Amino acid sequence: ERTALADCIVLDDTYIGRGIEIRGRIVSGPRMIAPEDGSRLESDDPWLLASASALFTFRDVLRAAGGWTLALALVMLQAVPFLLLRVRNRMRGAAARRQAVRGCRGQVFELADAGDCHGRAPQILCLDFFPRWLAVLRGQLWLCGDRPRRAAEEDAEDDRTQPYFPAAVCPADTRGEAPIPAAEAADQLLYARHRSLGGDLRMVWRLFRGRLRRELARRPETAGS
Repeated sequence: ERTALADCIVLDDTYIGRGIEIRGRIVSGPRMIAPEDGSRLESDDPWLLASASALFTFRDVLRAAGGWTLALALVMLQAVPFLLLRVRNRMRGAAARRQAVRGCRGQVFELADAGDCHGRAPQILCLDFFPRWLAVLRGQLWLCGDRPRRAAEEDAEDDRTQPYFPAAVCPADTRGEAPIPAAEAADQLLYARHRSLGGDLRMVWRLFRGRLRRELARRPETAGS
């Protein structure tokens, strides 16, 4: 039996067996992704499609150690401004919101946001990420990687989208945009292939730099208090 590939992008460390026909797809390990809408199909047969690389490597140990250290530094720097933000939110009657998500090691936990985090200073300081830094310190999230999935709505995709690195910061955050399924699928594949501690540090830097530029570019009358 012959294997037929047409108009495909096959990423590194992907095993393709005999007797499979793939057209117009991005192939990464056992996953086939349609670039036009980000839809994914997972092969259950390792003799047809499989990953030829380990999912967890020494670079992930470095990422975990470096990410935890940076999260600790960010918590120490942001603790006082975040407490002031919480006091302001309480005075305004705005409480932190919580949502169940699936994090590292497959556990489901409540991820809180900072509630009312409007205003130029809180946005520039990324104080809405403070609860996420705490989740990194607790071992519930990576520092950088993929958007944590909503447990109730997206748990069913866990087995079809590995490797999965739920994180405090994802590429969409650095661009200041809401997650788009097609772009998110591409970001997930690229991150899984090229993840590194240096890349994580650059992603956090782009998050803060992007927030600073966007807030300073806003007109004073629309920037809020």
